Amino acid sequence: MRVSVKSGPGPGRKHPRSRRSVSRPALRATAGLLLALSLAGCGSAATPSPSPSPSPSPTVELLPTVAPTSEPTPTATAPTTTIYVVKKGDTLIGIANRFKITLKALRAANPEVTDPTKLQIGQKLVIPAP
Repeated sequence: MRVSVKSGPGPGRKHPRSRRSVSRPALRATAGLLLALSLAGCGSAATPSPSPSPSPSPTVELLPTVAPTSEPTPTATAPTTTIYVVKKGDTLIGIANRFKITLKALRAANPEVTDPTKLQIGQKLVIPAP
């Protein structure tokens, strides 16, 4: 896009006005130059802002893939056990059902319980993991 700029006669000159066409980028460059010169004349120098330094691009490291085996490798984890405190009205079968384990597993985890009909309130039972 072109902008039409009228230029007048210089001081002491008597010539007719002429029309000169100036492009917008040239007009901007001239305005920027005039601004820089006026700032330099005021005692302050126009300093260009520093351009950011390029940041390193992220690197991608390829890792070797491992083919899956037919069976997963079992991990050696200790089975979790819970300690249950017997309350009034509890029975071994009721406790086994509550924790979703078999009565046989509950009795195996608590060999000190010789008579299941004689549970004591406050007695501690080991509840094995299901």
